[in-house]
Amino acid sequence: MVRPEECDEYYNFVHGQAIKRIAVTPALREQINRRSLGIVRCDGKYELVPAEYVERIREREAAAVVNINADQEPLSTEDDAYAKHVVPDDLMW
Repeated sequence: MVRPEECDEYYNFVHGQAIKRIAVTPALREQINRRSLGIVRCDGKYELVPAEYVERIREREAAAVVNINADQEPLSTEDDAYAKHVVPDDLMW
């Protein structure tokens, strides 16, 4: 997966007992939040992979999968009580 190495935006996530981060574009952040991308650790680096590959990776090396969002149902905006509320552009976790 192609992602920026030098970027001002990061996606923060928990791996073990530590908070880690990965450089992302706004489009990649949205895909992670919608659970269409997962995060795995390979050769000491964190990588983004499509959700359909996360289960295959988990079968071979369960410890490599560090983002639990990929194995959950995608978020639905139909039943979202906050779907009508605007999220500020500068709000990042």
